[in-house]
Amino acid sequence: MTEETWKVAFVTDTGTTVQGWEAIVPICTFHHTGEMHCIGTGFFISVCGIFVTAAHVLMDITDEEGEQLMLADGQPAFGLFVLQFIPPQTMLRRKVEIGSCHIRDDVAVGIAEPLFNKQSGERFRNKILGLTARAPRPDQEVFTWAFPNSEADFDGKQATLSIRPKLYAGVIEQEFREGKGWGKVSGRCYQTSLAIEGGASGGPVFGEDGQVFAVNSGAIAGTDVAYVSHIQSISGLQLPNLQTSDGVVHDQITIRQLIDDGAISVDEAG
Repeated sequence: MTEETWKVAFVTDTGTTVQGWEAIVPICTFHHTGEMHCIGTGFFISVCGIFVTAAHVLMDITDEEGEQLMLADGQPAFGLFVLQFIPPQTMLRRKVEIGSCHIRDDVAVGIAEPLFNKQSGERFRNKILGLTARAPRPDQEVFTWAFPNSEADFDGKQATLSIRPKLYAGVIEQEFREGKGWGKVSGRCYQTSLAIEGGASGGPVFGEDGQVFAVNSGAIAGTDVAYVSHIQSISGLQLPNLQTSDGVVHDQITIRQLIDDGAISVDEAG
């Protein structure tokens, strides 16, 4: 990995190189009153725009069933979107349809609306991060690249964004297979020394091989203690209205089905 914040690249064990900004995005809300907020970080796991984040990032804009909160007139109370960076200086807002949040573990999935090339009409293919089901070793060095302390403002005509990615490094300190029972972390998780900040929640956590094994969940303020939730928990989550590579539109389809179909890559060896 390089050290310049915007130029950090992750190299997987297959030799694929992915720049952080290509696959990792800020997640923001747009309230019907005109207020904008950056609420966390997400990362793409499929070329068609499926992304992962922390469940608690989406909790404030969803009901108990995980559905988006609605106004009395049937309109969404919040617009949810990710910010896609297109070099050299373009930032595009992509609307998001919430997939589902895990009922125990702090993981969730969603779908960003498709982007198309204005000249060719071809669909934009997201760069993605490689996932692994392998558990990290105790004391293994780990990394995360996320968007902490981002700010958004809207004056009714123009949006102003302050977005600064940050690379964190730490080590695995302890595993909790049945959950820590701390704050948002009730499922399988790891205690690390990543010391993440607000807004980094939902960002990918990489092992030494450059693959993602966990999602940022939270940190204890004033310490270097942070908890990350295991990525395996996304497999049972469902996505609505997804068109797969065979052209079929599924009312609901699970991440496990997409893994089995080869649409999402997970290293499940060992």
